[in-house]
Amino acid sequence: MNKVILKLALMPPLLIVACLLAGGYGMIHDQVTYTISSEYFTKFKFDQFQIPAHLRNRLGAGMVGWAGTSWMGALMGFVLMILGLKIRGRRAYVITTLKSY
Repeated sequence: MNKVILKLALMPPLLIVACLLAGGYGMIHDQVTYTISSEYFTKFKFDQFQIPAHLRNRLGAGMVGWAGTSWMGALMGFVLMILGLKIRGRRAYVITTLKSY
C-alpha cells in the first residue's frame, strides 16, 4: 500500500488530538483571563457565545475558551499534517506532527 495513503489514514485521530489540545489550551487561557477580569466575560463573551445564565461562571468561561479555540486546532492541525506528509515513515510522521502541535 502507498505510504502516503497509510499516513492519510492517521490523519483523523491526529486531527482529533489537535482539536483537543487547542480546546484545552483555550479553556485554560480563559480561566486565567476570567481570574483577571470576569467582567470581560459577563459583559461580552457570555453573550457572544450564548452561554446560558446558569453557566455564567468559570464553567462558562471554559466553554467559551473551548468554542473559541478548538476549531483553530482543526485548521492548524490539518495544515501541519499536510506539511508533514514529506516526513519519511509513519512513526516519524506521527511523532513529528504531535511535537509540532
